[in-house]
Amino acid sequence: MAVYYAQINNERVVIGIKQLSNKVNDPHSIEIIGYDESLLGQLYQDGVFIPLTHYAELDEVSTVTNVIGVASNVVQSLATNMVRLDQADYSLIGAKYADGKFIPITTRQDQLAVLNDKVNEILNYIKVNVCSSS
Repeated sequence: MAVYYAQINNERVVIGIKQLSNKVNDPHSIEIIGYDESLLGQLYQDGVFIPLTHYAELDEVSTVTNVIGVASNVVQSLATNMVRLDQADYSLIGAKYADGKFIPITTRQDQLAVLNDKVNEILNYIKVNVCSSS
């Protein structure tokens, strides 16, 4: 008999649906009734799947710096630098937002510049928050 699971990541967001022939004991595999792809992208919390609404975070020059999911059942005021998305689309990171549209990065040089900025941001975080606490 087939057993169905929602595969969750460390943030408890469903990243896959799988069908297995046997039960498994894995904290990242949540048993579900059937093969239900509508669970993809939902948050698993306290035994319940919660739909997320996704937003693109913009910096001061309207470049997408992050894509986040916010639980739909949570009422919160969002910053003015956030744009609601139809779905989680991480390929938007680095794109410009203008006139209600996302303008993707088109050159390899632009892609490398965005990657370089992210690496420097991470290194600075480590330097300030990890190295300075030793």
